[in-house]
Amino acid sequence: MVYALFKQGKLLAEISISEGVVRLEVVPEKINNHDVIAKFERLNVLRQEMERMDAIAQLHPALLQRCVKTAALLPYSFPTNEDEGLGMSSSPLEY
Repeated sequence: MVYALFKQGKLLAEISISEGVVRLEVVPEKINNHDVIAKFERLNVLRQEMERMDAIAQLHPALLQRCVKTAALLPYSFPTNEDEGLGMSSSPLEY
């Protein structure tokens, strides 16, 4: 499903849910704005970092743990196993 936002016949934004892509068109008068340029540079750095992490994770998933700079991101990087529990049956001390 694709959503598009137009103003005076010009595409301003396009969102593709199936592809997970958002495209934004910047109006010419905003291109010289220093805040916009700085935000685009930060987004580009984030994109490059995600591509680097993806490439490393494809080589060896365990290396991803070393590449993630913030430990708080780890729970979001790996799906939780709903079968894991803290019950007595899963205790390592139980023989």
